[in-house]
Parts: sequence; C-alpha cells; structure tokens
Amino acid sequence: MSAPPTASGRLGPFIRALVADNPRRLVWVIAVEIAAALTQGVGLLLLVPLLEVAGVSRTSSAGGLVKMARDGLGAIGLPLTLGSLLVTYVLVVALAAGLGAYQSVLLVRCRLGFVDRWRRRLYRAVAGAEWRHLLGVRQSDLLTALTIDVNWVAQGVLAALNLGVAAVVVAVQLAVAVRISPAVTALAVVTGAVLSAAVWPLVVRSRRLGRDLLVLNRGVLASATGFFDGLKLAKAHGLESGHVESFNSALAGAAGARRGHQLA
Repeated sequence: MSAPPTASGRLGPFIRALVADNPRRLVWVIAVEIAAALTQGVGLLLLVPLLEVAGVSRTSSAGGLVKMARDGLGAIGLPLTLGSLLVTYVLVVALAAGLGAYQSVLLVRCRLGFVDRWRRRLYRAVAGAEWRHLLGVRQSDLLTALTIDVNWVAQGVLAALNLGVAAVVVAVQLAVAVRISPAVTALAVVTGAVLSAAVWPLVVRSRRLGRDLLVLNRGVLASATGFFDGLKLAKAHGLESGHVESFNSALAGAAGARRGHQLA
C-alpha cells in the first residue's frame, strides 16, 4: 500500500486549482486583504505620534513617526495637532473596519463559489463515469465526497486565503514593534519560535487525527446508507438491532476521533 501524500504534496495541486478556478477574483480578494492589513498597520503606527502629541508617552523612537505624521498631514495642508491626529486615526480605523467587513464577504463568496464548482464537477464526473468504475465504490463514499469532504475543502480555501494576509499582518506588526522597541520585539520573536517548536508535535497529531476522522465519518455514513438501502430486508428478517449496534459503534469511533481532533 502506497504512503499517503505529504502535506506539501497536497498543497501544491490545491493552490494551483484555487488559482486556476477564478484568477481575477482571487487577485482582488488578495488585494483587499493586503489593503486591510496595511490599513490596520497604519492605524497602529498612528497611535505612537498620537500618544506623543497628547503627552502620554515620551519615547526616543517616536521622533521619526511624529515627523512622518507631520509630513503626511502637511501634504494635505493640516497642522500636526491632537485634533488632526484624532480625526485621522478615526478615519483610518473606520476604513480598516470597512475593508475588514468587505474582506469577510469576499472570502465567503470566493470560498463557496470554489467549493460549489468542484461539487458540480465531481457530480458530473460520477454521472459520466463508466459502470465498471463504479462497481467497487460504495454509495456512501460518493455521498461523503459530495458533502463532508467538499466542506473540508472549503476550510482549506479559507486557510489558504488567510495565510497570505496573515503574513502581511505579521510583517506590518513586526515593523511597528521594531520601530517602537527592537529589544522587546526580538524577545517576542524568539519566544514565538520556541513556542512554535513546542506545539509542532501537536500539529502533527492533529493532522493524523483529522485523517482518522475522515475515515471514521465515512464509516458512519456507510453504516446508515447500508441500513436504509436494505431497510425492507432488515425489517423482514429482524436485523434492526444488528444495524443499530453497527451504527452506534461507528458513531462512537467518530465521536472519539472528533473529540481528540478538537483537543489536539
């Protein structure tokens, strides 16, 4: 039996399929995500000169940011005052919130559109397949692929789209943190690396439990569809208790795997 493909081996074809599905929409989604992340970064940067002008904070690293704020406001004919900074900050935060809401809508549309197109493609493939290719396939496996498995693809689309924006957000936040306090930023980076290494075994375990959960969910659906397909015969021969026991056993295994996956 061949070994299952690695995560990197599955990620490449998945990303290529996502890009080829609707390139223009994907580019727009990524552009909006980056714009939202950069706007949030600008809002964070504005806090430093805002606190400096208000007299709340006096740091050596704030001088450059105050000069940038003065130059930016001067470019539109506004003086550097507490009022102008507050108005600018509120506008930037409102813009970031609007972009965030629009980004959420775009993500939902992109994710559902991609998944529905693949679900229709899979259904057409089953309908057009020759009978000899379907003889060894359980009906429950086809139903699982069209429902549960495709919904997992939707989660993968969301994770892939959020990965790029997460990288941009982290880069912006690191830039802001380095500007404010390089020493504390370095300590935070080292601490994050150590924590990531510590939790990596849990990530590996979560992936393994996820694969087990997929198999066990197929078993639950196979048990149910097998009983419903032969419901008349089961009733006629009094085999209901055996089917119920089989379903309960499959459901218990899936429930245990689900709890383990959630706690991993």
